[in-house]
Amino acid sequence: IGKYASILAVHGDVGSVVALGGPALSITASGLTISLRNLVMVPFPASGGTDGVNMTGASALTIENSLIANLPDSGVFVTGAGSLKITHTIIRNNGGYAVRLTNGAAAEISGTQMLANGSGGVLAYSNTATTTTASVSDSVISGTTGNQAGVFAWTTLAGAVARVFVTRCTIEGTNVALYSETTGVGSNSVAVSNSMITNNYYAWLQSGAGSVIRTLGNNHITDNTTSQGVLTATALQ
Repeated sequence: IGKYASILAVHGDVGSVVALGGPALSITASGLTISLRNLVMVPFPASGGTDGVNMTGASALTIENSLIANLPDSGVFVTGAGSLKITHTIIRNNGGYAVRLTNGAAAEISGTQMLANGSGGVLAYSNTATTTTASVSDSVISGTTGNQAGVFAWTTLAGAVARVFVTRCTIEGTNVALYSETTGVGSNSVAVSNSMITNNYYAWLQSGAGSVIRTLGNNHITDNTTSQGVLTATALQ
């Protein structure tokens, strides 16, 4: 996609977009506004497909009422200064993350189910001097087995920042529900409020100087196997 575009299936119908030798949809230009609605994004069998949507341009992407499933890599991958909004969408059974954000991307995700994705739900990662952010609300993140993270804020460079805020969500069945890690340097945080964190191996895992996991004290964190690091209480404002 190299220009302003809306790809919308009419009400009552669903349009299919298949990944063939790469992502189902690729957005490389900057300054665009892209809207996707009522779409199914899946791989073409044995075709070398990768992500559902891959955006490298600094554009604004909205995905509504869609299904992104069974891709070898991530459901949605945004790198650079692009912005992403996802509402009322199912992202399931992909090999990577449901939503992978790197090096300056910003996302708002609401009313969305992220189910059994191989690497986990939402990753916000920076290895450059940029700020990567994700806000996840009214959504479900459910894992299977393996090393999935429900939400993961991760930095690997001085000046890099990654932040994830979770509210009114359920995270269950993952290896690590709330994961905040600095590898050597950086600054990142995961904050959670009004959410259910249950049936995970780690309820939270905080690792490295400069990483923090904050709770507003109104969550249900129960029936997890263990936790690692510090869960920092933050007063409601």
